[in-house]
Amino acid sequence: MKYLSLITIFLTLVSCYEQDSYSLEKRSTLTVIDAIVYSKESLVANGKDSLLFRVILNDNSDLHLSNVFIETTKGSWIGAEGKTISGSPSIKIFDDQVRRVFEASLRADNNAGTSILRIKVGDISKDTTAVFNTNPPTGISITPTSLTMTNSVNSELAVSISLKSTNGTVSSNYPFTVVATDSLDNEIGTFRIKNEKCQSNICISNFSMVPDTTYVGIIRLKASTIAETSTIEDTSIIYITN
Repeated sequence: MKYLSLITIFLTLVSCYEQDSYSLEKRSTLTVIDAIVYSKESLVANGKDSLLFRVILNDNSDLHLSNVFIETTKGSWIGAEGKTISGSPSIKIFDDQVRRVFEASLRADNNAGTSILRIKVGDISKDTTAVFNTNPPTGISITPTSLTMTNSVNSELAVSISLKSTNGTVSSNYPFTVVATDSLDNEIGTFRIKNEKCQSNICISNFSMVPDTTYVGIIRLKASTIAETSTIEDTSIIYITN
């Protein structure tokens, strides 16, 4: 009876092994990509920050020698200078083991948010994300194109708001406030935004101011925004005439 019992157990083990055997039709991401590793948790959306991105392939996969393709929705790949990069994995030491690794460096643009990264190896694809943190300004300035304007219904004054940063370019569409007040500190006039242009370490938003047609006198223009730890502002004085 003991002998028959041992035979029964042996047959059961063989049956389980056959059910779990490797199949190309059942191949999953886990059998091709062992790990996705970042050199740091996030990027600063300042147009210059970067992180090293590693894809660790499974040496036992039939795709371990295949080219790796990565697409990003934000930023650009250093070397490719675009949103797609590809290449073959290299032999590297990872966690004290010899592994096949594909490396690529992602450079941030100045658009804060979450980037979707799609990794493709052969017929397998996997999505992951990279976070682009906001880069706040360290300085703000307001510049009217003229120090005077009339209170005509057809009168407009072009105004530029510049956001600057000592850490690359300020993140695009960074919020700020512009107000125009009269000599009694009452808000007056309206603004119409035209466009924003970011380059180097500065983002410039261009506006036009439309005056209150019943007012004559001094107008105080104030631009303000929240920096990393405090509110920063700049002012300019113009004069409204008939």
